[in-house]
Amino acid sequence: MTARLKISLWEHFRRWVDREGNRRLLFWLLAGLLLRMLIMPFFCHADFLSEYRRVYMTIETGDFFPQYTRLVVYYSELLFLFLSMPILGSPEALLSLTDLTHSTASLLDYYLIVSDPHIFSRLFFLKIPYLLFDLGTAVLIYRMMEGKKTQLAALNLWLFNPVTLYAFYLFGRYESISIFFLALSLYGMQKKKIGWAAVALGRALNAREINIIFVPLFFLAVLDDEGDIRRNAARILSTGIIVAGLFFLPQLLSRLFDIQPLYRGINAIGTDRSAHIFDFQHKWLLPFVFTYFCICFWLLETRGEPFFKMLKAWGLSMLAFFFFTSHSAHYVSWLMIFPVFMLFFRSDMLKPTVLLCCTWVALWLFATDRGVFTPLLASPLSLYFLQVPSVPKLYTQSSWNEGFFHLDIVILILNNLFHAGLAYVAYKWIRTSSSETQIVG
Repeated sequence: MTARLKISLWEHFRRWVDREGNRRLLFWLLAGLLLRMLIMPFFCHADFLSEYRRVYMTIETGDFFPQYTRLVVYYSELLFLFLSMPILGSPEALLSLTDLTHSTASLLDYYLIVSDPHIFSRLFFLKIPYLLFDLGTAVLIYRMMEGKKTQLAALNLWLFNPVTLYAFYLFGRYESISIFFLALSLYGMQKKKIGWAAVALGRALNAREINIIFVPLFFLAVLDDEGDIRRNAARILSTGIIVAGLFFLPQLLSRLFDIQPLYRGINAIGTDRSAHIFDFQHKWLLPFVFTYFCICFWLLETRGEPFFKMLKAWGLSMLAFFFFTSHSAHYVSWLMIFPVFMLFFRSDMLKPTVLLCCTWVALWLFATDRGVFTPLLASPLSLYFLQVPSVPKLYTQSSWNEGFFHLDIVILILNNLFHAGLAYVAYKWIRTSSSETQIVG
C-alpha cells in the first residue's frame, strides 16, 4: 500500500512538472531557494536573537512575553522552535536568559552568541519559518499572474530583489510572515473572495502593527460602485466583523484561558513607535496623514474592480509612508509586494522597481551603522575571519571625505536619490488605470 502511494504521488508530481508553466515555477523557486540557503547560515542582527530568546524562554518556562500586535509571528516562531528542538539540540547557551524582564540582546550578548560553535546551523534552522512564508508569497504571485506576460518577471522580482533578501535573511526579521498575509488578502480580492481577503487582512494585523493603515482602505475598496446602501452596509459590516474579530481573537483567548504575559508590555500602537506617522510636521500639515486622506477620497469616487482599487491604494499609502517618515533599512521590505503585484496592470513597472532597489542599496551602504550592511550582521565568518570594514569607515578614511564630498553630504544626496525613486514609482502607479489590464494580459 505504501509503495503504491509513493508511485501515485510520484506520478502526480511528474505530470505537474511536465507542464511548461510549472517547470518554470519550479526552476526559479529552486534557484531562489538555493540563494536563500547560501545566505541563511551566516547573517543576523541582534534583534533576531532577541526575538528567539523570548520564544525559547516561553518553551522553557511557560511564561508568555507581551506581544500585543505580533501574535501571529510569535506563535509561528514558537511552534517551529518547539518542533525543531530535537534538531537544534540544546540551545541554552544561545538563547537562555538570566533576567526574563530584559530580553533584548545587547552588543555583548551578540558577540558571545555568535561565538557558539553551532551558530551556523542554528541560524539556518531558525530562519526556516521566514523562508516558508517567503516562498509561499512567491507561489501566490505566480498564481495571481497566471496568463500575464509579466508572470515570470513578477516572480523573479520577488525572488531576487535585494530588499526582501536583506530583511528576511541578512537582518533576520519576520517581515515575510506579515507580507504573506497581505499578499493572500490581495489574492483573495483578485479572485473576488472578499471574505477570505478579510480573513487574511485580520491575520496580517496580528503580524505587524503598521498594517492598520490598510484597514480603512480595504473597506473603501470593497464598496460596490453600483450597489445600494443596504448592500454596501452589509458588505462593510460582514468584512468588518471578520477583520476586527481576528484582530482581537488572541486577546480574547488570553483572557479566556487566563494567559498572563511575563511582564506588562507596551502596546506598540500607543507608544512612540506610531509617532513615525506624524514625522516631518510643518505647522498644521502632516504630510503622510494628508496624503493618506487624499487616497481615501480617490477611493470614494473611483469606479472599478475592488482588487485594482485596493492594490493601488495600499501601494500608494506605503509609498507615502516611506517618502514622508523616517525608517530603518529592513522596513522597506513592507513595500516590495506592491510593485510586484502592479505588474499585473503595468508591464513597465519592472524598471522603476529595479531602480528603486538600486537607490535603496546605495543609500544604506553609506547611511549604515553597526547594525546594517556591516560585520555585525554576520556571524563569526566576518567577525573573526574576513574583518570587512563598513563602507562609511572606508569612505571617511579616504581623501574624498571633505567639502562637497563629505560623508554627510553624500548620505543626503543618496537619500534624495532614494526618495526620487519612490516618487517615480508613485508617478507610474498614479497614471495606472484598471483598463490597462487588457494591455498586459
